[in-house]
Amino acid sequence: RVISQVDPSQSWTYNIEMQVSSFDFATIEVESSLGTLRPDSTVYLQYTIINQGNTELEFYPNVDSRPGGWSVVAGLNPVTIPTGESASYLLGLEGNGQAIGGPMTLHLTTQDGYRISWEGNLNVVELAKPVLTFTGIADSMGEDINQIPVGSPGFIAQWLLFNDGSSSWIPELTLDLPDTTWEGVCDPVTEIASGGSAVISCIIT
Repeated sequence: RVISQVDPSQSWTYNIEMQVSSFDFATIEVESSLGTLRPDSTVYLQYTIINQGNTELEFYPNVDSRPGGWSVVAGLNPVTIPTGESASYLLGLEGNGQAIGGPMTLHLTTQDGYRISWEGNLNVVELAKPVLTFTGIADSMGEDINQIPVGSPGFIAQWLLFNDGSSSWIPELTLDLPDTTWEGVCDPVTEIASGGSAVISCIIT
């Protein structure tokens, strides 16, 4: 509206058209605490996505950048967030038993190419992987035998225990015997490093 400086009673009104361009802007915040995971864990990560732009946003999630051994079990469907609002997003990951730790990146991208990302790290505990091989039996003097003797002094059974995992490990040994008439005791085994091995000897009577 324009008012005349000569005659203030006179005024004119003009329509002014304003054009506002689209502005895509959003933020993502993680709400979950990861902690330390096992290689066979299933973990769900909760996020909050806030649309601070002036357009409705439809995001397509992508988690291709993740450590080996993890599969996505939830969170691949599109997420729609109206202007000025927020939405919860849940991402589910499942380890295959040999999953490893490392950096992970979650990308949320619109069809127009606008993208927001979250970077985190999966901390995975390293586990031992025992491989047990029976090597034979011997008499009480340590001589190899082909048949199990009956009664005292019993016999010695031996196994080779190999650690094929990525961390050291101190095994706890127990014997499952046919019934209560059998008795057995095993020599303790010290820590076995990754890639190391130990001989297990058990006296059975």
